[in-house]
Amino acid sequence: AVGDGVLLAKDNAIRPQAYATRGDMAQAVLALTRQETFAFTYARVEKPINLMAGPSEASEVLLECARHWHLFVLDEENGWLLVRIPGGEIGYVNKEKVEVHEESIALPLITEPAVSLTQQDAAVRLQMLQEKFPDGKYWNNPDASVSYDSAANNMDSLASNTPCEHELPQKDFSTCAFHTGITSVPFAYVPCPQCMGYASMLSDLAFGAGAPVRAHRNLAKSKVGDVIRIVSQSHSAVITAIQEEGFEVTECNRDFRSCEIEWGRLITWREIVDEEYLILTRYPEPESDGSSQILYAPAEVPLYEKPGDASAVSTLERGEFVYVIARQADGWYLVSRESGENGYVQAENLVNLYRAA
Repeated sequence: AVGDGVLLAKDNAIRPQAYATRGDMAQAVLALTRQETFAFTYARVEKPINLMAGPSEASEVLLECARHWHLFVLDEENGWLLVRIPGGEIGYVNKEKVEVHEESIALPLITEPAVSLTQQDAAVRLQMLQEKFPDGKYWNNPDASVSYDSAANNMDSLASNTPCEHELPQKDFSTCAFHTGITSVPFAYVPCPQCMGYASMLSDLAFGAGAPVRAHRNLAKSKVGDVIRIVSQSHSAVITAIQEEGFEVTECNRDFRSCEIEWGRLITWREIVDEEYLILTRYPEPESDGSSQILYAPAEVPLYEKPGDASAVSTLERGEFVYVIARQADGWYLVSRESGENGYVQAENLVNLYRAA
């Protein structure tokens, strides 16, 4: 209880028979209630399977889901699961061909205070983090004494001098470090190992785990400190500098084998645009009111240019995730899509998955 901040040790001593004060109880109640339980279902792919356009083997094949993918389950229909894959696409998989897991995790509302940073501030913080996670080390120390649930909890001992050397066809994450940070929701990786966990951890350490998170695909709006997912969104890195030719990044496990930490690699614009990519940013929209909420559409939801417009400008797809920029008193949300498009939706049409702040 003391270690988790539920009770306070007085004079560096624990006295279980001492009387509790009102302050002690206030601290305990605050610590115990500042979290939100998030229940979800995901399907783990053990052998490559097809993502189908409909709940039938006769439907169009959209793409192949690779081994070890975690698919976020949205619905079930006649033995088929409607899922969202890590890249964001929606489709169906045969329930009998995947492992279905039901999880319930307690997510802290604010695990570390969010801070408003400039790009210069973010660059300085990343430079400081480079001292803790230096080039050439390996982000793979699975120390059981370290909490991976939050960047606020002692993340300093996660680098080692020994590579993982796990083989690509049969990945074994047991020797990798994990972090359940910004990539846990809505991208259905719980927990996050290797490159995704490393990038998520640095982002949380730089901006605070309570900072907002939203996704977009506009390279012109990318900033230092943003997480970029490249190589068809199978590899994650943190942008440390923006050059004329592209981004300088820090990353781990670029070889998909060793979990080695690397700083300063230049990823050119051509490399990025030739592959499917996604930008995760912790910088709020200029119009933001401080909201930090990820919602998803359980069905098609109209998106309007202004609240109360007669006709919609577009439609959110079933299973699509959006980031809340601001909330209106009359039940409308200003939201941002992964495509970068902004618009207004009625709050009652969306489902709350995770509130980071």
